Order: sequence, then structure tokens, then C-alpha cells
Amino acid sequence: MKFRTELTVNKELNLLPTDGLVALGSCFADRLSSHLKHIGLAADVNPFGVIYNPVSIAQLFSASLNLESIGSWEKHNDLYVNTMWHGQFNSSFMDESKEKVQSVVKSTNDKLKLAKTLVLTFGTSYAYVDKESKRVVTNCHRLPADRFERRLLTLAEMKESLIGSIELLKIQNQNLQILLTVSPVRHVRDSLVQNQRSKSQLISLVHDLVDSQENVFYFPSYEIMMDDLRDYRFYQEDLVQPNNQGVTYILEKFREFAYSTELIDYEKQALKLVQRLSHRPKNETSQTEDFEEKTQTVLADFKAKYPFTSLK
Repeated sequence: MKFRTELTVNKELNLLPTDGLVALGSCFADRLSSHLKHIGLAADVNPFGVIYNPVSIAQLFSASLNLESIGSWEKHNDLYVNTMWHGQFNSSFMDESKEKVQSVVKSTNDKLKLAKTLVLTFGTSYAYVDKESKRVVTNCHRLPADRFERRLLTLAEMKESLIGSIELLKIQNQNLQILLTVSPVRHVRDSLVQNQRSKSQLISLVHDLVDSQENVFYFPSYEIMMDDLRDYRFYQEDLVQPNNQGVTYILEKFREFAYSTELIDYEKQALKLVQRLSHRPKNETSQTEDFEEKTQTVLADFKAKYPFTSLK
């Protein structure tokens, strides 16, 4: 007798420990990159801040590819803000805000050109649009609400925006593979009905892109959470966010989907080393000194084998 419908994933990618990764979007991009950085690998997560809708994601990584700062700056509540950029770039001085953006744009440009994998995680099809410019914005910065309209983006405009950005990206990095996911976190403030409508748009979008673009892949984190883990014991107390057990399971499925044998071996050794490095003895003894000396030896051997690691 079966008590759950387990989702089987096919192996689509073959990520190596040396492969650079850039992740943009919402929760899965953040969780994946955080895990890779935790084990000492190169992963750049959300340099523009957390972004939920596909059009804003496309606009911002296109801006980085073109080395440009989009939108205009204005003063609001003693800070300079720009509706095209996250609040992390706000500052009391316009020049400082611009410098923050230029620094991240240049850094992301460099990383996108060298990365082997770009992960895009879409959270919602809803977005805020500036009524005057008709442009989808990234952040309203608590500006007057009547300046914006919140609406459901169409499949056509999301697809057009992303295809343009992907084609530009492939010109600058021909070997890049793009991994698309849909966030399993439900936007319950929109109501469950409207959330499902929004997620349905995103699912149609990612499959259209996979079918029409080369080296574009889809990892079903949404389906894993909604169907395979169809039980609230895999959620946090808010009944919306996956808990650690749910996240761990999704990452296990991602290993099956994307890890090379080399990355699996690296991760096993790295996790043991991370656990050893994080050990904090309560009292200083001769055994403690021996343990710490052994740890440094293990770390040195690991770094000799994997000189690219950031573990220390």
C-alpha cells in the first residue's frame, strides 16, 4: 500500500565543484546558494536582493549585462530611492546609492560571464507597475500607493522579457546553462485561489522557455513540495514556508537532478569538515589541542585536494 506520491526526477545537469553559480529570485535560489556557500563553493545569491516576479528579474540581470543603472532616483523619507532597485541600495546621498548599484552591476556582470549555471526562481506572476511609465517596478519603497497598479503579468510579457534577457546573456556566455524553478512558497495574502492562478502562469512560463530555448532546464521544486511532500509536517508554523526537513528533502532531489559524481564526493567530505570546524569544546584540555591540530591537518589536506574551496 502506498501512502504518498513520490516525484521522481531525472538527471538533467552534471554540476562540478568548480562550476560557478549565480542565483536570482526567491526562496529556492537563496536556499540552494546558501547550501553551496556553506560547503565552500562559489555561489552568488541575489546580488540585487530578493525578487519575486520574472519581469523584474529579467530587467535587472539585463541591466548588469549592459552595465547600466536603470530607473531614476528620487528622495523619499530622507533617502534616495529607485523603484527599479531593491531597498538595499537606498542611501541618504544619491551618489552613494548610484555607487552601490554600479558596484553590484559590475560584479554581477563579471560573474554572469564566467558562471556555468544561472538559477532563476520565480515566486509570483503579480507585480507592481508604475502608472506613468507603464514599467514593472522592483520595489515601491513605500511611495504613495496611487502611483502604482498591482496586476497579474501576462504569460506573453513575462516570456518576451526573459527571452530577450536570455538571448543577450548567451551572447556573452555561450556555455551557460539556465535552471528555472518555481517557488513552492504560496503567497497566501493573495488568497489561495489567486496564488494558484499566479503559480499556474509561472509553470506555463518555465515550460515554454524549456521547450523553446537551448540549455534551459526546469527543476520541479514546486511540485515536490505541493505533491510529494503533501503534509503540513514539512512546513514551518506559518504553514507556508518549508521547514528544514522539507528543504533538506528538496535538496536531496536536486542532487539526483544536477550533481556530478565529483560534486557528490566533494559535498560528503566538505560536510564532515564543516562539522569538525564548527565543533566548540567546553573546556581546554590536551585532547582539545590534539583535536584542533588534527582539524587543521584535515583542513590543509582538503584545501590541497580542492584548492578552490572557501572553507577555512
